[in-house]
Amino acid sequence: ASHHSVQACTNVGAVTIAPSGRTGFTLMEVLVALLIGGTIISVGRTLFDSTVDAQRRLQSRVAVTAAYRAGTYEIQRAVRSGRASDSIPFAGTASEVSFAGWCQDAYGGMTRCAVRISTEPFLSITERLLTGGKHEWVADSVGGRLDFVVDAASSEPTVSTWESASATPSAIRWISRRPRVGAADTLLFEMLRSAPR
Repeated sequence: ASHHSVQACTNVGAVTIAPSGRTGFTLMEVLVALLIGGTIISVGRTLFDSTVDAQRRLQSRVAVTAAYRAGTYEIQRAVRSGRASDSIPFAGTASEVSFAGWCQDAYGGMTRCAVRISTEPFLSITERLLTGGKHEWVADSVGGRLDFVVDAASSEPTVSTWESASATPSAIRWISRRPRVGAADTLLFEMLRSAPR
């Protein structure tokens, strides 16, 4: 008769109890579990970081767009009221233009002011109130050049330098050096012919 040695193993749930009475996981099982857990955490962290970065870029783009709209609105408002006056002549080059305009004062009313629109290093407007005080806006983060619309029907509808201190052009045109996605490469700011002096 042959004698076979039979060891008793008890299976409790998913854990096998060996005859020696020890329970647990092997070193290889623990290492595999750690590797899988680390990979999951790493992927989750990468997704979280990319989501946060995308949110920051979106907020930055929204802020830039809002500043662009506010700045171009202020330029349009100033240009529409722009005129040459005895104390502030209308003068313009490809990089800046200055003229007399109407600006909002500290009390919400309108008062005469000196307006300067510059394209270097970026499109901006500065209004200096004749009673004191100053307002500044940046309309775009890239530079460009200005030219002046004489008359759309003339043989030379635009000029790069405005040389008449007492007369104003029909409009001021800004041409962006490097337009951003979703922004105009050319803006036309129309001047009103009947603005008060």
